[in-house]
Amino acid sequence: IAERDVRDEFIDMTADERAVYEAVENYISTTYNQAAQQGGAAKNAVGFVMTVYRRRLASSFRALRCTLEARLSPPAPTVASGKGVALSYSEDASDDESRDEVMDAEEAAKLETEALKLEEQLDIQGLLRRAQALPPDTKARKLREVLSELRKDGYRQAMVFTQFTDTMDFLRGYLVSRHAAEQGEVETIHLPGILCFSGRGGEALGTDGRWHAITRDEVKRRFREGQAELLLCTDAAAEGLNFQFCGALVNYDMPWNPMRVEQRIGRIDRLGQRHAFVRIVNLHYRDTVESDVYMALRKRIGLFQAVVGRLQPILAQLPRTITATVLGGGA
Repeated sequence: IAERDVRDEFIDMTADERAVYEAVENYISTTYNQAAQQGGAAKNAVGFVMTVYRRRLASSFRALRCTLEARLSPPAPTVASGKGVALSYSEDASDDESRDEVMDAEEAAKLETEALKLEEQLDIQGLLRRAQALPPDTKARKLREVLSELRKDGYRQAMVFTQFTDTMDFLRGYLVSRHAAEQGEVETIHLPGILCFSGRGGEALGTDGRWHAITRDEVKRRFREGQAELLLCTDAAAEGLNFQFCGALVNYDMPWNPMRVEQRIGRIDRLGQRHAFVRIVNLHYRDTVESDVYMALRKRIGLFQAVVGRLQPILAQLPRTITATVLGGGA
């Protein structure tokens, strides 16, 4: 049975990133407070959408950008299939949106439509322009450093988890493009060495430079046989994919429900783990609600150092607590 070596890495946003972050925070609290004055359906609808904004922002600026673009050009509704819901019911909807809230796609579509009536399109356009002007996330550059350090420490393979497919797609594009731009340097990822797994299924980079679908079992086989150094995945891989041979895991973002992170860690922290220590690296943007909550939990209960089953009833309340803090402008 391996021991856990949990490390937190705090990243300072650039001045431009912080400005976008604060602009979104202000927009969320202002829009929600205005809707709260109307009460009822307006408050619920705007609260739902603003929470999605905030979770996406905590994941990556690319995920935020995709969300803002979806709000300006929402897809035609096809509620019966659950597709066409712009924000929350993509294949990787967070557990808090789909499970804790016990909300189906039709309810989500109604809330999104109602909220769009109350949002200011000019405000969304302004936020989108600022997000589009940002270079690749500072956190993505930190991820490259972390992966390099893991290799130096003997962890040849690593899993990287994120909540949203938009973020996963951004990361794989960033890693591949950086590799192409730095052929003369010692590179973190030796392509072809990246696999992906999300609600779309498995994907691998082909010799034509495009990502091709592969089966779930093929992802497991290739990774197990060492054909890839890195498995980028959403929480779709947090259940049913077991990788005792992999000794390192990076949480690129931190879901508002800590039990989801525990499920991620459970992919490698299992009986039969080959490494004496499994390395868990959590990436946080400094001075955010998420990082403050996680660090408080780490100090008080040793979160993620051991399985936290007996604390589950307490931790289950955290998503709603964070939601209330964010919507109230407490960030």
